Amino acid sequence: MRYAGCQSDRVLAVKLRQIDYAVRLAHTLSFRKAAAEAGATQPTLSNGLVQLEEELGGRLFDRTTREVSLTPFGQHMLPFLEALLGDVDEIEKAASAWHNPAHKILRIGMSPLIDLKTVERALGPYRQANPNVSILFKECLLDDLIERIQTGKLDFGLRVTEPAPDGMQVLPAYRDPLFYLPRETKGSDHSLHPWQINSLPDAPIICTNGACGLNAALERLFEAEGACLTLYPGYALSYHVIEEWTELGVGAAILPAAKLSATNMTAGPLEGPDGQALEFSYEWVMKSARLANTPTHVNAFRQHIETIAPALLNS
Repeated sequence: MRYAGCQSDRVLAVKLRQIDYAVRLAHTLSFRKAAAEAGATQPTLSNGLVQLEEELGGRLFDRTTREVSLTPFGQHMLPFLEALLGDVDEIEKAASAWHNPAHKILRIGMSPLIDLKTVERALGPYRQANPNVSILFKECLLDDLIERIQTGKLDFGLRVTEPAPDGMQVLPAYRDPLFYLPRETKGSDHSLHPWQINSLPDAPIICTNGACGLNAALERLFEAEGACLTLYPGYALSYHVIEEWTELGVGAAILPAAKLSATNMTAGPLEGPDGQALEFSYEWVMKSARLANTPTHVNAFRQHIETIAPALLNS
């Protein structure tokens, strides 16, 4: 790997194993858990991370005797490290498809907001009708998702509904109700009840860095409902962190039902002024043109999401 910012244009001696260590630690925030998942000892994992940080020119993690946390540089680099590991999986699948032409691959990219359990409900009939097709899922940030479809690295994408890019076709996928997570304060009322979007408490809404589509989707929702949205000036790395921050009193949050933890005890349904449940809608994204050289199994999936999947996803 070449480090473009280095005047000597030196080659980075970064190993995939080191990147895997960093991603696992970012997700677990525990050296013990990350090492166990990676099948490595804690000293080996720690040394690998030190080497990676030296190559990248900055600390990815803050380490104390009590906790591990991502640095701002680590938060910036994590999506790129995750994407690189995903590319390796794609390379392995592409090589397998070349050596075994009868085995086909369908590549679906998804925003982190997408609930895979919901999507899987729609895939059963397609899998049964196409047993020689392996479905490869890839979690992508929104800009990367569209670029990969445009360049042929993905066959289909799933994202929260927004205006369609040029040259792209969109089809409705499913809907997910929204929940309001109030900011935890001393003496908070924990009773679960609906929250109206036009009369929410005066607390900033915690979001992610925007790459998953959450921020923009909330901005469009509040504008459509004639409500005022105040975003928290910082951002959380994950939906789990968003929940934790509401419990710590940092701010409030709005999340789709599928992204709430099973243990959440404070979230209440978000409603419009008329009492109607508010929700996010999600859509399939694909190239608008049906090219003559498009593989048969890809065309079959397009037909599947046009005709069969809608009823399964919204059941």
